[in-house]
Amino acid sequence: MELTNHVVTTLEIEEDGELAVSLSNLPYKKGQHVKIEVTLMEAQEPKIVTLGDLLASGAVGMWANRTDINDSSEFSRQLRKEIETSRSQIWND
Repeated sequence: MELTNHVVTTLEIEEDGELAVSLSNLPYKKGQHVKIEVTLMEAQEPKIVTLGDLLASGAVGMWANRTDINDSSEFSRQLRKEIETSRSQIWND
């Protein structure tokens, strides 16, 4: 059986022994069967990213030498729009 449209979410237990889950806009149809697994995860402290980390990552200035990008802000807005459109098409199919 092929696994398609794998959805993963992380939730915090708010009351001992209870987990309230509400999922909507899933790509499944009435009558289909889904598998829900509950696994205990180890708590992780959020990683603090410094400006130095960001600069060292290579993300800053990665488009500096691209001759096909005139306005990097507009280019990144367009990329985000295309990604959102792709996600909508996947979830609505």
